[in-house]
Amino acid sequence: MSSSRVSVLCWTFVLILLRSAAFGQGSTATLSGSVRDEQTLVIPGAAVVIAGTENNFSRKVLTGSDGSFEMAGLLPGEYKLSFEMLGFNREDVQVRLEVNQRVRLDVVLKAGGVAQQVDVTMTVPLLHVSDAVVGEVIDQRQVAELPLNGRQFLELALLVPGAHTSHGAQMGDMSPLYWRPGQNSAITISGARPNSNVYLLDGTVNTDPSFNTFVISPPPDAIREFQIQTGTYTAELGAGTGQINVVTKSGTLKLRGSVYEYLRNSRFDAAEFTNPDELPPFSQNQFGGTLGGPARAGIFFFGGYEGPPHDAAHVQHHVRPGNGRAHRRLLRHGADLRSADDAREPIIQSGAADQCDESAVCSYAV
Repeated sequence: MSSSRVSVLCWTFVLILLRSAAFGQGSTATLSGSVRDEQTLVIPGAAVVIAGTENNFSRKVLTGSDGSFEMAGLLPGEYKLSFEMLGFNREDVQVRLEVNQRVRLDVVLKAGGVAQQVDVTMTVPLLHVSDAVVGEVIDQRQVAELPLNGRQFLELALLVPGAHTSHGAQMGDMSPLYWRPGQNSAITISGARPNSNVYLLDGTVNTDPSFNTFVISPPPDAIREFQIQTGTYTAELGAGTGQINVVTKSGTLKLRGSVYEYLRNSRFDAAEFTNPDELPPFSQNQFGGTLGGPARAGIFFFGGYEGPPHDAAHVQHHVRPGNGRAHRRLLRHGADLRSADDAREPIIQSGAADQCDESAVCSYAV
């Protein structure tokens, strides 16, 4: 896909989830812990079953001789865990896992002769006890509900402490070698340059090797959540000062989808203070949709499409000498012609024909 003047932006992504699939690094969560009795003695051989609430994913492990267990490669989402052992009451725990999160869960089973069940809801701990990662996760609710100018998901990274806007070729509208208007990825994290960031998409590298910007920019409706790490990240994420780790949505047990259209047009705008007579034409019409659901047993799909971001034209007025009569008129009105080179040609040319009147005032559409 050409990076210059793209009229239609189409992004389609299909996620197939198999029970035995191997997931990419950095995009999954790890759940570990131990099972003990009321006397804090370890319980080896206890059954630990995890099941997804949005799909039919399930996995079963047994605690080791030290009563510990570990489950790796879990996609972000809501899960239900069950702990069972003969002679003890069953305990169910609801837990929510985030992208690249390491959660430790220690469970105490109570002895019981009659079959009983205890339900526990666990919230995500505010303090990470398994690692020293510094950062924050922008969850699905923030992605869906917070306003975005141009629907650029990376603007939400500014909510994380230590991240702020920057400048340079990563802005997408300064260098002809990286021309992506509307896809500004000039984000400074922890005071580093914008080209020090690393972008991941579902565990795979999504970084442009030339400018260290993202390659694929998924629409917000296709993003489940993403994580911004500002320091002391784990080794599997690779090099870079800032880590932007994006996880897309996956299909669920039910067929679900969405259709949207976001419209901005200069016909609905008020006149500018500096140019009340003429309003520069501007049209931003972003449309698309998503669809996901089950394909067959153990297989799910999800896809998304988004149309062109915008079509805008900015009108600028420049003065240049015309014929002799127009030149004398400009001098009578005190026009400043100290720089003949600047006045002779327009500052910006984009292929649009110039239109000059008798007063030597020309308009150029960019």
